[in-house]
Amino acid sequence: MGDIFDIFIARKRDKDGNRFGFFSMLDVKDRVEVERNVSAIRMGEYKLKCNVARFVLEEGEIKKPKVYMEKQQTRVNERKGFDGEYAKKETFQANLSYKEAFSGVSRGKLVSVDDDLAAFESWHGRGILVRLRSFAVLQSIKSILVEMKLQEGTIRCLGGLRILIIFKNKEHAAMALDEIVGRNDLFSEPEIWEGQTNMFERIAWLKVYGIPLCITDNKVMNDVGNLFGEVIKPARVERDGLDASFQFVGVLVKHGKYIQEEAFLKWRGKTIRVWVMEDSNDWLEDFVTETKPDGGFGVSDDNKVDTDGVDVHFCRNSWFGNKADGIAGEGM
Repeated sequence: MGDIFDIFIARKRDKDGNRFGFFSMLDVKDRVEVERNVSAIRMGEYKLKCNVARFVLEEGEIKKPKVYMEKQQTRVNERKGFDGEYAKKETFQANLSYKEAFSGVSRGKLVSVDDDLAAFESWHGRGILVRLRSFAVLQSIKSILVEMKLQEGTIRCLGGLRILIIFKNKEHAAMALDEIVGRNDLFSEPEIWEGQTNMFERIAWLKVYGIPLCITDNKVMNDVGNLFGEVIKPARVERDGLDASFQFVGVLVKHGKYIQEEAFLKWRGKTIRVWVMEDSNDWLEDFVTETKPDGGFGVSDDNKVDTDGVDVHFCRNSWFGNKADGIAGEGM
């Protein structure tokens, strides 16, 4: 196909909002094949789109065809604002080298970790690494394990919908894995933890400001949330709420960057700017709470609950509701 000898990722996006770059090749035999093969490359949920430059140098070198980074389906379009505005979200760092761009390793602060390090080694073979199907399952995971006769397991949150369930020994973990595998409605990707890494994700709680009261609607809120991640805790606009200047929505994201951006709503020919800010309070997933017989959380009057010796603070009990949505109480 040819040999790549230079590559450059541009700092800015093009007029359509796509990330783009250039690469140069030598000894190209078939330009059509180059374009087809490069356009078939996928990087996670992204794909490459290649356009060959209109001019060719001597000895068959193609100089700097433009490469666009596009998300599959409609994700890029969902990121678009209105009137030429775009919500600012950096997918790739600018000015990456060829190795950095295609290996996923970017320049920055680097810490070398001992290859022989094995933290929490005593949990190897005793822990089950699993991803939960929904936020509702996360809220009620303790009661679910009790119903499955797996209450022996100790739960550790790994971020987002991923948890580690630790059992007394490897035999108990193996038996528990069989039970968990049979509940596809609640669990996905279950496996015994032997020290392997897991994909990072976290839950971000977003405050959305600036939506006019006349269009303050759950669907509008969730559509805004979907611009920044997967909505796992839909908005719940309350008519009796005292403060209608903002609303909450919970999204699942795969980065650690603090979210503080703008978005735009198009309504009746008007473009309305709204502001999205991540709540900076410490949020604790509700799987640490115990459900009462009536389905309510075990939360005291001072908004604290003591579960297995852990003191837990709840930042937004009113938003979570009084029941474990979708499991012990109302659906999401």
